[in-house]
Amino acid sequence: MGFSASLPPVLVTFALCGAAVALESGETYAEKLKNYESEAVGAAQAYAGTLDLRALIQKSAPYAAQSVNQRIRAQNPGLSEDQASAFVDCFVQKMLSQDVDALDHAAVLTLLETLDKDELVALRAFQLTSMGAKVVRKLPLLVARLNENMRLMDNYVIPRALSAARDEMLKTGVEVKI
Repeated sequence: MGFSASLPPVLVTFALCGAAVALESGETYAEKLKNYESEAVGAAQAYAGTLDLRALIQKSAPYAAQSVNQRIRAQNPGLSEDQASAFVDCFVQKMLSQDVDALDHAAVLTLLETLDKDELVALRAFQLTSMGAKVVRKLPLLVARLNENMRLMDNYVIPRALSAARDEMLKTGVEVKI
């Protein structure tokens, strides 16, 4: 049976993107798991356990802190340097200590919602190979780098597209402020 080396990073992305939806339901994690076959749950939990979302959060913390710092300074111009730093430090501490289990649960649920039992079992089998283990160890770094690359959207793609759209509208005599 052959496996695609690109499959696990895609699943990590699904897991992280689906986390918010999985966390918002009123059902408990245990109640949600009852909707799936135990073999699928076991495979999803085993795979999600190796994603090490805690490490991903730790690697993402400096970027999140920078973003929060810029945001609170813009929204709160009266904050002193010490106050802003204290807030960002508190934010990072909370980010690293709160709700990490919820992210793990959301990853499991997203895997269960996205893949069927056979796919989850195959993913787990891939993960247990030497190549699969090697790929999985690199996933936190890969996802952190992909998240970093997404800044390109905010800092380059969107501003250029807005500017180009504004320029096109100006050609038709319509001025749009952005």
